[in-house]
Amino acid sequence: MSHSRPRRDWEEDHGGAGGEDRRGSPQAKRPRGCCSCSCCREKKDFYESQNEILKKEMECMSKGFVEERKTLQKEMQQFYQSSQLQLHELITEQGRRMQECHKNFRLIWEQLNNQLSKIENSGDHVQQYSNPRTCSDEGEHRKYRMKFENKCCDTQYSRQDIMADDDHPLKVAIYDCDNRIITEGPLSSIQVKVVVLHGEFNNDHKEHWKREYFHEKMISSRPGKPPLLSEDLYPRLEGGMANIYGVKFQDNSSFVPSKRFRLGVMAADDSMSEKIQEGISESFAVRDRRGLCKFTQFYSSFDI
Repeated sequence: MSHSRPRRDWEEDHGGAGGEDRRGSPQAKRPRGCCSCSCCREKKDFYESQNEILKKEMECMSKGFVEERKTLQKEMQQFYQSSQLQLHELITEQGRRMQECHKNFRLIWEQLNNQLSKIENSGDHVQQYSNPRTCSDEGEHRKYRMKFENKCCDTQYSRQDIMADDDHPLKVAIYDCDNRIITEGPLSSIQVKVVVLHGEFNNDHKEHWKREYFHEKMISSRPGKPPLLSEDLYPRLEGGMANIYGVKFQDNSSFVPSKRFRLGVMAADDSMSEKIQEGISESFAVRDRRGLCKFTQFYSSFDI
């Protein structure tokens, strides 16, 4: 006869009705919480004290920036005030100087008017030196000068050779400061250029003039017309002298105010013209060649 154990005892041995064995099962873990030991409390106090220190430092820094800003604003205000004061003083000083200059200008102007009134009384002197560009000042003298050796006829005709009054070619020469022809040296064989000038140039018969004034009075042609001279002439001196051949006008002188021309001769090299004064001929009128033909026909009718 077998003895059976009660079911209750068997379930207890095998873990209950489900037959699961609960022997060796892990125990439930306790939730992790803050430790209340003395070490943790010390760490907490340390961090809190650090935060307090940082807060105080930030407050100090913010207060320091405010103070610096206030200081900077004060300095900027003082600088602006001092700048305004200096500017006012500078403007005042400039105004005072302008008043002094105005007074000095009035005095100089009165003295100048007095001198002019004295000069006006001597009319001959004013008339003699009325043109400053042709005044014979010491600074305007040039060491050498060109000169025409013979005179032009008073009336010339276009497309006809310009001749001297003795029916010879025009002749030019170069002179030194002692009024002697330069017959030797480089200047005795320089190349010169023939130009046309207004007839009123040097009407007051000055011995010296400015080079710029000479160039101002040069004429090349009038609009719509060919050049005045039929060709460019560049004769070369030989022994300080040269004959000028082939001077022919292609237009008359009726379009210039004086109705007359002059011939001019100058150094072809601009660097040489700074020390050699130009030479000029007498003024003459140039008429159209057709007038010469009519004049010749009129007098030829009286020939027997």
